[in-house]
Amino acid sequence: MAEWMEPSDAARVLEGALAGLPARAELTIADAAAKAGLALRDAERGLHFLSSRYRGTLSTTDQGELLFRFPHGFSLPLGKRPWFRRAVDRVWSAAKGAARFAVRAWIAVALLGYALVFLAIALALAFSGRDDDGHGFDFGWVVLRVISEALWWTFHPFSPVARRNVYDGSLWEDRAGRRRGARAATGGPGAGRRTVRRKVKRFGQEVEIEETLPDDDVPFYEKVNRFVFGPAAPPADPRELERRLVATIRLQKGRIGLLDVLRVTGLPREEADPLMARLLLDYEGEVDVSDDGAITYRFERLRKTAGDVGVDAPAPAWTERVTAPPVTGNAGGPNFLIGAVNAFNLLMASLALSWNLSLDRLAWLLTSAGSHLPTPPPEPSTAVALGVVPFVFSLLLFALPVGRSLLQGRKERAAAQENARRAVLKTILEETEKQAASTTPSTGVHAGALRRAWQEETGEAPDDATLAREVAALGGDVDVDALATGRGLYRFRDLEAEVKELQRQRAAAATEEANVGAVVFRAE
Repeated sequence: MAEWMEPSDAARVLEGALAGLPARAELTIADAAAKAGLALRDAERGLHFLSSRYRGTLSTTDQGELLFRFPHGFSLPLGKRPWFRRAVDRVWSAAKGAARFAVRAWIAVALLGYALVFLAIALALAFSGRDDDGHGFDFGWVVLRVISEALWWTFHPFSPVARRNVYDGSLWEDRAGRRRGARAATGGPGAGRRTVRRKVKRFGQEVEIEETLPDDDVPFYEKVNRFVFGPAAPPADPRELERRLVATIRLQKGRIGLLDVLRVTGLPREEADPLMARLLLDYEGEVDVSDDGAITYRFERLRKTAGDVGVDAPAPAWTERVTAPPVTGNAGGPNFLIGAVNAFNLLMASLALSWNLSLDRLAWLLTSAGSHLPTPPPEPSTAVALGVVPFVFSLLLFALPVGRSLLQGRKERAAAQENARRAVLKTILEETEKQAASTTPSTGVHAGALRRAWQEETGEAPDDATLAREVAALGGDVDVDALATGRGLYRFRDLEAEVKELQRQRAAAATEEANVGAVVFRAE
């Protein structure tokens, strides 16, 4: 059974998809559904919700079509909330922002917190461990002081070395200003950059946009998270596939086939078939079967348009290359800084474990150092707070990126194979369409063309089993007659029949299907 969205949820999706709509633009339910990727039923409920909230106007045509218009955009609700309600919302928003920051930044806080604690302990013990002659009481603390002083003067915020070489990543720049090794450090394209979403005002309305920022604009806590867990995957739009398919439907006169779905989505056939079943339900489509057994899908209602909302032709799926995510997504400078701080914590935690530096023993060292009448030392115990916890924490911070590095080759091979699968799909679809447009009988797709397409993406030719598996997944079979003559052809008879049937249906599709008729009533 189909699930219905709440009108407010559908309105929220429509508000983002229709932002920037001209004030005098009119749109049908099909226009809104195509822009937002919503089912027709959800688009209609969402439009009515927006119309009641933002003073939208409604018109009716002689064909019974509803036309919606929003002369005030989506920025003038009928009433303003009370001041105390707005204040509560601001406080709540600030509290949620602080909570999100705490959750996302706790690893960076722990990393730097332990480094500062160890630095403070080393300095305190080094200074407190002097006798009356000014000599240190332990050579180990002198070593710790040297290490802590070196780290401080190298990485403190006002250090010219840190500001030039670490924080801005210029440690890896040559004299021409080109960064060296940044791509190798991240393991892929887009190194040292991130994509963020933010809201801006356009045409007097609030619109959410995406922009790419340089790595230097990424907060330090996010660089730490990427060092540990890897870069976060960009948020996936659950309606993107539907928007692309609906745009294809409208551009193809409301008639599409499985071939169009495969081209736009790049999905395997076993996933494309269930997707089409859902589209038939959401957009009131119908299934047609020709005498040749070709299965096509017809969506006449999606063609209805007021003409003010256009759609762009979606690019084929194979134009979007699949890439393996980088190991960290950071440039070399931040990775070096995070690794150095974590190595310092690991070293200090190891020393704390070897010296049994529990909190009781630390307090005794600080109070008795330099005293003429020192108190007896406490019983030896395992250093948990300063030893076990930071030791395990630092090991994990190194183990996770190392583990991802070991798996990086497998991820890159999987990405190359997916690109190869799409290249094979491209070859099959283009060759099938070209032969269908020809007056000569279809001759199928040569195995050599598929092998070359695969090899261009992976660097090696596929074996017979791999190629046969990909062909079978797309409904192809071996042309026995061609195989007997050594030509090695594959036939995709259902796709061939589908292309010819779609050509016939689109040529016969009436332009009146997209016409909404004349306006007979307008509510201003």
